[in-house]
Amino acid sequence: LQITNVTEAKVFENDTSATDGSGRPPHSIECLVQGGDDADILDVVWNRKAAGIYPYGTTSGTVTDSQGVDHTSRFSRPSVVNVYIEMDLTTTADFPGSSEVIDRLVTHGDTLLIGDDVIVYPYLIAALNDVPGIDDIVVRIGTTASPTTDDNVVIPETSIADIDSSRITITIL
Repeated sequence: LQITNVTEAKVFENDTSATDGSGRPPHSIECLVQGGDDADILDVVWNRKAAGIYPYGTTSGTVTDSQGVDHTSRFSRPSVVNVYIEMDLTTTADFPGSSEVIDRLVTHGDTLLIGDDVIVYPYLIAALNDVPGIDDIVVRIGTTASPTTDDNVVIPETSIADIDSSRITITIL
């Protein structure tokens, strides 16, 4: 987290003698890092891990130890889960417009961390609590275009939700 431009990091450990349910080899760590320069991250992973621990991950590179010996270090980036939101809003004359709703949904998405589920009720809806002029909201949300339910979006532990304005549709009733 002290590396320039790293915004989030999680470390998963498999301290068993078998591959774990997420595919991590025995006696390994997987550093999941959002942001930052690959080379800087590879160096920190190599220099901070204990001897004999395998650095597991989808990004790899060569690092040189204090004695000039090259080693392979690894880490992973979170995979992105695109979230699609459709909302039908019943509004009054006080409603400031769809752009306010879209901005607040995107801002809420920016607060989500690696592995955080997109919880519709109360968190996503709470982002709109003080938008004037909304009388009713019908939400459809999912990971593909034209979602059909208001079920929470479950995000895997190695992924991050992306709520982007290009995937939000607001219909005013």
